[in-house]
Amino acid sequence: MGRWLRLHGEGIYETDIIKPYFERNVKYTAKNNIRYAFYLYDDCVRLPLRVYITAAEDIKSVRLMRTGQEIPFKKQGSQLLLDTTDVDRNTAFYADCFILEAMP
Repeated sequence: MGRWLRLHGEGIYETDIIKPYFERNVKYTAKNNIRYAFYLYDDCVRLPLRVYITAAEDIKSVRLMRTGQEIPFKKQGSQLLLDTTDVDRNTAFYADCFILEAMP
């Protein structure tokens, strides 16, 4: 757990919980104009090829915290469809965090 917090603490420490708080396997926090969407794993640590997350605001970019990789996405109403097909799945554990940078 300590290793995970060192990697993902940015999305935990000094953040606020934001709506929709928790849906499906995703929990949400924010700090300034950055939104964090944590995808929590069940028993099997496997990130789906496509992940839906809620983002009411316009999002400029999405990045996976664990790898720093930019994640392609499409906005569909208040949902973002993240394309994670190119993400390394071998180093994931507990949860993955997507960093959503809102438009100014």
